[in-house]
Amino acid sequence: ADLHFSNSSTLSDGDYLGRIYGTDSSNNFFTGINMFYHDSNDGEMRFRIKTAGTNTDVMTLVDGVVGIGTTAPSASYKLDVNGKIRSQQEILINTGSLFVNQEGEGIHLLSPNGTEYKLTVSNAGALVITEQ
Repeated sequence: ADLHFSNSSTLSDGDYLGRIYGTDSSNNFFTGINMFYHDSNDGEMRFRIKTAGTNTDVMTLVDGVVGIGTTAPSASYKLDVNGKIRSQQEILINTGSLFVNQEGEGIHLLSPNGTEYKLTVSNAGALVITEQ
């Protein structure tokens, strides 16, 4: 079975194709997915939630990229985040990885050959790299 949305009018950038949303018994919006016509080659999907009483687009999928906290993610990046990022696991970069230890003592880099380096900033403001 398919769920299909269609807008049969002549479409322009930003026109709605369809939406799925959730409301309470008084029809107050709380969460939804909006689907838009972006251009003749692309669609756009925005995930929206009510945050502190305001309807907020929290994630946008468009032009092959994901935007979090932005409705206009840069096509230069696969992921464009407007705000702080938190990871409770390591972040993989190509074949190496980047992580901050739980004590917050500098940034640790793991090279592809398994060598671990620690990056810290000295009191004088210099970047210090030490092999662990």
